[in-house]
Amino acid sequence: MANIYELKDQIKACIQLDEEHVVDTEDGEILNLQQFEALQMERDQKIEGMCCYIKNKIAEADAIDAEANTLSHRSGVIRKEVERCKSYLAGALYGEKFETPRCKITWRKSEICNVLNIDAVPEEYKRTKVTVDADKMAIKKAIKGGAEIPGAEVIQKLNMTLK
Repeated sequence: MANIYELKDQIKACIQLDEEHVVDTEDGEILNLQQFEALQMERDQKIEGMCCYIKNKIAEADAIDAEANTLSHRSGVIRKEVERCKSYLAGALYGEKFETPRCKITWRKSEICNVLNIDAVPEEYKRTKVTVDADKMAIKKAIKGGAEIPGAEVIQKLNMTLK
């Protein structure tokens, strides 16, 4: 069975002679109109089948995403519960070691820097984050309005919609 591209080429290669006959330009074979329509129908069925396959895969991906979101939410709830339990233990033990055959709690010292007032900190100890991005919607609107924007252009694209 031919694929979609082969069928498209076979259909293009046919030229209609009259109401009942078409001719294959490659080998001159005359086909009847029913054969020509069968080629077109087979192509349409293949395209329809591919569309249904794509829709199924989109639905499958959406279901996986939904399940992943559900699991991620559940994981977040459990992790928050773990942090609450750890905070409870930290408050109850605060530095006291604890050990049984099933678990062990130890403590280590660490240091952090706490900035009380960023304005009072000297410039040499500050970092500046700068993000530069183009406003694509404004550029597109300006170009469509007749403006020339160096370094930018509006490109026409075809986007397939499958329903």
